[in-house]
Amino acid sequence: MKPPIYERSSSTTGNHINLASWRDIPHHFKFSIYWIGLITTSLLIFLVPASRLVSTPLHFQAPIIGSYGYFNPEVTLIAEAIAVDPVARTVVMNWYPAYPQISCNQSIPPVVIDIYVSFLLLDTSSPSWSSNLQDQPVHRINTTETCFGLISPLSSFRTVTKLVASKEYAVFPSLSQQSTFQSYPFDVYLAPFLFYTRNLQTNVVLAPSVTNAFGVAVNFEISLDGNAILDQNEIANNLQFYLRIERSKGTKAFVVLVAIINWLTATAFLTICAATIVYRPPRIYGEMFVVPVGALFAFSSIRSNLPGAPTGFGATIDTFTILPVLVIMGLCSFTLLVVILYRRIDQEFGSNTKEKDSNREEDQTIQRMSIPTPKLPTLRLLNIPHVHSGRSSSESTRAEEPNQVRTPELPTTNLRPGSIARTKLEFL
Repeated sequence: MKPPIYERSSSTTGNHINLASWRDIPHHFKFSIYWIGLITTSLLIFLVPASRLVSTPLHFQAPIIGSYGYFNPEVTLIAEAIAVDPVARTVVMNWYPAYPQISCNQSIPPVVIDIYVSFLLLDTSSPSWSSNLQDQPVHRINTTETCFGLISPLSSFRTVTKLVASKEYAVFPSLSQQSTFQSYPFDVYLAPFLFYTRNLQTNVVLAPSVTNAFGVAVNFEISLDGNAILDQNEIANNLQFYLRIERSKGTKAFVVLVAIINWLTATAFLTICAATIVYRPPRIYGEMFVVPVGALFAFSSIRSNLPGAPTGFGATIDTFTILPVLVIMGLCSFTLLVVILYRRIDQEFGSNTKEKDSNREEDQTIQRMSIPTPKLPTLRLLNIPHVHSGRSSSESTRAEEPNQVRTPELPTTNLRPGSIARTKLEFL
């Protein structure tokens, strides 16, 4: 009966052929494939989201067109974001004023307009700040100087505005909901602005408008918070608005990724620590000394290099990530060093104990072999004569020689005393 023949499926055969063919590929070709694959994957993973993590340039209009009906201001402003300092609680802005109705016709009288910013909102480091209790003009528009080229058409003025983020001193309910520097990287600030203009010929106070904005403050995103307030009444005509300032998406993503990596590293250290305590490795590598201590100092330096992070400890990111991870890694480093030291001492004592045991066994073997073994007496052949009629003694002796009984001789090898006694008993 022939044994059954089992046919291998085509898919299994193909898999074996593909695996064998992959093993036959040279190593340098495999290296090139993996190298290209890893680089391509890394570029796709990091560069594609990077386009969405770039800080958005400043862009807003105040007031929004159509929100207050027909509004035709005398002066327009273009805003430029320069920098944000959350420690000093200031935002630096450049403003480019313009007079759209300018005319260099000599028949039209010249126009002189002053631009004012509320001094209560300015920081003392602002160039337009004044210690007077009244608002001072930050810029003057003179059509005569502009027409004769006595002033640059790109003239501007700079303001350093104070940021509002404290809940305790907030006046408006909307401001009391803002976070502080402790909430890094999710801290949010508001920068209040108030502008108005005064015509020196007519003494008319009007509100300007912000027609455009541009610029990027590094690590921050600035946007218009809500709608601008345009006051047009007999008492005051001014433009009020708030700029919302928060961390850029790239900064938030970087800090969150660092926090996740910190906890993953702490988890890996806890796993290594548990495995070192439970399992006894055959060897102790030098990396077990270097990695814990090196990582402990590395993570403390990463904390100081976070973009725009507050100095020292105390922020929310420190309470939930940096501080516990540093404590865990410090304890793991201490535990690993103690366990490794204990293993070193244990191996040293273990090797000495094994050496002593082996020496003791060798001494016992030598003593056992040096004991003299007594020689047993050799038993001779016993001749048993047979008495028969009609035969002489010599014939009977010769006849019985083939039937002689030989008593076996015991071997004269070196035997132990106990084995000698047993041999005697067996012989008897």
